[in-house]
Amino acid sequence: MVFPRLMAHQNHGPQMLTANRLRDGDVLYRKGDGWVLFLNEGEVYRDQASADAALAAANAELERNEFVAPYLMEVREVGGQIVPVLD
Repeated sequence: MVFPRLMAHQNHGPQMLTANRLRDGDVLYRKGDGWVLFLNEGEVYRDQASADAALAAANAELERNEFVAPYLMEVREVGGQIVPVLD
């Protein structure tokens, strides 16, 4: 199953890729070709092309049934920390 890329086009700043692990529901953040459990360890995509490429790679991995519903979320740096942008 491939999920729509709607979220990618709604963001205007730096983005991170997130998903949920199927085994236990933990929130995951993309880092390189894998996933980490902590937001501050995840990769920040500064441009839309790299964010879209990461999302496409994650969607291609869905058949492994390790995680579900990858999507891009906008983030910003506040006080030296990366935080999600909440609408």
